[in-house]
Amino acid sequence: MGILFDPYEEIKRFRRHMDRMWDELMRKEVDFKTMGIAKFKVPEIEMREGENGYTVKIDMPGVDKNNISVDVIGNELRVKGEKKKEKEEKKKGYYYSERSYSGFYRSVLLPEDADPRGVEAEYKDGVLTLRIKKKEKKKKEEVLRVTVK
Repeated sequence: MGILFDPYEEIKRFRRHMDRMWDELMRKEVDFKTMGIAKFKVPEIEMREGENGYTVKIDMPGVDKNNISVDVIGNELRVKGEKKKEKEEKKKGYYYSERSYSGFYRSVLLPEDADPRGVEAEYKDGVLTLRIKKKEKKKKEEVLRVTVK
């Protein structure tokens, strides 16, 4: 018996490989200051599978909760955040002003059994925790034997 070739599985495998390469490339903070662009970082994640779902934790220290967005598009989870910092000092004959900005972005493909409608997010102590429910398992179809007359 021959082995069947599934082109969709090959595409999925290629996509996972490309995602890993992109993550590796962007794992560290990239400083675009020399190009006049603010800092951009791809935060590392921790993803664990539980009996009823998945938990994803992303360290985002110093980011205001209102500057975080979480979107699910198809089976892709996208997390964006912005960290803005302004400092200003005014004294007689002296004025000092400084601003900094950094952005965060992370995209993760959800497992096939993850329910994209079952995502909850909580931000506490600089850590974004996402809880993703698993899809309900389909019940096994009952086999009914029909008597042939």
